[in-house]
Amino acid sequence: MFYRTSLKTYQLDNILLQNYKLGANFCRKIYRNGGVCIYIHKLFQFSNINVQKFCTEKDLEACVVKLYLPRCTIGIVNIYRSPSENSEHFLNNLETILNSISSNSMELIICGDFNVNFFNNNVHKQLLNSLLATYGLYSTVQFPTRICNNSVPTIDNIFINIVCASSCNSGDGTDQKVQFLMFMMMMIVK
Repeated sequence: MFYRTSLKTYQLDNILLQNYKLGANFCRKIYRNGGVCIYIHKLFQFSNINVQKFCTEKDLEACVVKLYLPRCTIGIVNIYRSPSENSEHFLNNLETILNSISSNSMELIICGDFNVNFFNNNVHKQLLNSLLATYGLYSTVQFPTRICNNSVPTIDNIFINIVCASSCNSGDGTDQKVQFLMFMMMMIVK
């Protein structure tokens, strides 16, 4: 999965990642940078859930795939939100997306750059956590994801309602750390 691709649709169509297919994307048409996409390994069956009508550049950029595994179906949502944009619009449209894709038979993974510092107690964090908790989603990232001048915030996150998963820090030393979500695949795939 990738977020903030900074690429246009025609550019994504020309990217060849060995053994992966472009599952879903949202590309900016007006502003530079931003945009999100999801690549899925070719061995997995999936479908794209079109949520573009709920997206606005900078406020909420999202794409969704439904991943079909033998023992469960997982909805994967990839998000980017610009730091200075309308948080009310973001929360309202995220709730609309979650309402449209959630079901009792589908697990959820929501990941991306929320531009909300999850290390500090703030109103944006409280509102987002409250919304996601209504869908049984909880944060898996408990470490800084970005290194800034005088701070080390956690603004990238992965929320899940799957019991058999955990998150770990890549430890690569870059200013924006990579998160990995590891499943006990034997429990899900078998």
